[in-house]
Amino acid sequence: MTDRSSGPAEDTSDEVTLRYEYDRSQRPSTAVVEGVAAATNCEPTALPPLQEFVDASALDALVASASGTDGDHVDVSFVYDGVEVRVTSVGTIEITPDADDE
Repeated sequence: MTDRSSGPAEDTSDEVTLRYEYDRSQRPSTAVVEGVAAATNCEPTALPPLQEFVDASALDALVASASGTDGDHVDVSFVYDGVEVRVTSVGTIEITPDADDE
């Protein structure tokens, strides 16, 4: 990821959502692993393989299929290692701690 926000994107009740921006030339699956690692304060290699939670190749293909212009936009949401993840085709990833883990 080339640009990270310094604080939460949203703060509703006890839940905080972190927003990261990634370079669209980077694979979204790689950006997800890096973002979750940063949000959970661990090394990317300490996380389980993303493939155990979502088909990483399909995620990359789906997000890349949308240009992000003229309303052509894709959002994909899933839970990865205890956090909710939302990936958009416009280059953002939102990470929210899973409610079951709090």
